[in-house]
Amino acid sequence: MKWIINNYKDNFVEESYLNKLSKKDYKNIKLILCPNDKQLSLFKTNCFILGSQDMEYYYQIEDLVKHGVKYTILGHSDTRKKYKETNEIIHEKIKKLVKNNICPILCIGEEENNNVKEVIDKELEVLKDIKLDNIMIAYEPVWAIGTGKIPDTKKLEEILLYIKDKVVLLSGINPILIYGGSVNENTIEKLKHVNLIDGYLIGSASLNINSLETIIEVVKW
Repeated sequence: MKWIINNYKDNFVEESYLNKLSKKDYKNIKLILCPNDKQLSLFKTNCFILGSQDMEYYYQIEDLVKHGVKYTILGHSDTRKKYKETNEIIHEKIKKLVKNNICPILCIGEEENNNVKEVIDKELEVLKDIKLDNIMIAYEPVWAIGTGKIPDTKKLEEILLYIKDKVVLLSGINPILIYGGSVNENTIEKLKHVNLIDGYLIGSASLNINSLETIIEVVKW
């Protein structure tokens, strides 16, 4: 079983797009759709799992509960930059989500030429002193977003193992490990064979129904 998380960011999705998605075979796939704040109600369907993009900047926790959101993206590099989001802010958001039975999808990842492990250590500190039942960690190197570049397979496996061990140490649970950063129809075949990846966080490629269908077909077998 693999997870696919579509992060639509500020883009609007047509109802025809959702109709096409609803007719697809999702054998071995769990599909989470994360629309912008104006489209939450449109995405309420039994065909998909409803997620959201962050909270407080885009939604209040009450909105997420009302619409039946099950997963929420936190700590995305765009949000960290735009709103100067600190670890303390993300920590408090995680506590609110956990209290309301919403699973956090925590994004972490380094800028180019940063020390990867130092960044991971710092960004995972948000999990300290929080009792978690489940957590998704989306490793999304900032330098890979929208560039068409992805990490070397061996290096990526080393990083994912480091993240897993670190999360277990901090929270006592095994995280669901997600990879994001230039996940598209051109990179998915290589990413599919990376050990430890439980799923994929998809940005711009999720807006193109043909690209998304290709990714799903590769991943589900």
